[in-house]
Amino acid sequence: MPNKPKIDDIAKAAFVSRSVVSRVLNNRPNVSKHARARVEEVIERLGYVPSSTARSLATSRSYEVSILAPRLRNHVFANAFWSLTFLGLSEACIRRGYFASLSVISKELSPSVKRRILHGHDMDGYVLIGHDVAAEAVKAVEELGKPMIVLGNDIVHAHLPSVDVDNVGGAYKAVQHLMQLGHRRIGLVGGRIKSQEALDRKEGYCRAHEEHNMEVDEDLILSGEFSHTTGYKSMKRLLSRRPTAVFCMSDALAMGAMLAIYEAGLQVPRDVSVIGYDDLPPARFTTPPLTTIRQPIYSMGYQTSDILIDLVEGKRTKASRLVLQPTLVKRHTCSPPHRT
Repeated sequence: MPNKPKIDDIAKAAFVSRSVVSRVLNNRPNVSKHARARVEEVIERLGYVPSSTARSLATSRSYEVSILAPRLRNHVFANAFWSLTFLGLSEACIRRGYFASLSVISKELSPSVKRRILHGHDMDGYVLIGHDVAAEAVKAVEELGKPMIVLGNDIVHAHLPSVDVDNVGGAYKAVQHLMQLGHRRIGLVGGRIKSQEALDRKEGYCRAHEEHNMEVDEDLILSGEFSHTTGYKSMKRLLSRRPTAVFCMSDALAMGAMLAIYEAGLQVPRDVSVIGYDDLPPARFTTPPLTTIRQPIYSMGYQTSDILIDLVEGKRTKASRLVLQPTLVKRHTCSPPHRT
C-alpha cells in the first residue's frame, strides 16, 4: 500500500511552501487565488486527508459539531423528514471539513447521562433541534461558551440564531387552496399540538378561516403525533363529522388519513380532499399522488450547519433568524366538493 501523502508532498507537487499548504488547509487568508487553486487540485489528486489531531492543535478547534435531537415516539429516525434533515446537517459539515455527531436528548434522561452528552466531548458547536432540546441544553451549552443554533421555532430562546420554515404561511397556503376550490368544512389533523410547529400550523389554519369570514369548528380539529397512526385514527373519527376536505400537518398524517378514507369506502378527492405538509419523497407515490406543502427540508438542515460553522469560525457574530418559505405542490388529492 502506498504511503499516505503528507503536507510536504502537497507543497512539492504544488510548487509552494509548506506554510502556504497549511494556510489553504485551514482556510486562512494571504494566499493568492492561483496558489490556492494549485494546492486544492493537488490535494484532490493525491487524496490527501489532513490529520484531525494536527489540525486541532493548529486551530484550537476539534472540527466536530454536536447535533442534539429530541426523543419523540414516531417522530425521529422513523420519519423521512428527519432523514432529509440529518442529511442536510451532515453534508454541510462534511463540505466544511467538520464531523457531525448525533445524540438524542430529553428530560427523561438522568442528569449524569445528559452531562456526558453535553460535557463529555470537546465540540466546537451545537445544533439544537426544536424547543424540547433547547429547554434541556441551552444552559449547559452557554456554560461551555460554545456557539449554538436552533433548528425550528423556539420562542423561549428567541435570542439564539435559528433556522425555520414559515409554518403559519405554509398552513395558510394549504387551507387557502382548499377554500379556493370551494370547501367550507375543512378538518385539521395535527401533530403534537403543544409543539411550536403544530401551534404555528394551527394558526395558519385559523387565519385562513378568519380572512374568509368563516368560523373555526373545533369539532373538526384533532391532534396526536406526527405519524401515520394518528392520521388514520383521527380521520376515522372525523369522517362522522362529514368534512369535505382535510388539512394534515404532515405527509405521514395525510397518508394515514387517506387509508382511513379508503377503508370507509370513500374516494380521494371525490368524497374528501386531502392536503399534506412536507412533500416527502413518498408523497408522489400515494394513490392518488398527494397534494402537499413543500418544505425545503434538506436546505433547512444544510443552512443550519453552515451558519453554525460560520459562528464557530468567527465569520458571523450576530444572532439571526432565517425563515425559509414553503410552497404549494398541486397533485391529485384535492378537487372541488362533490355535489350529490
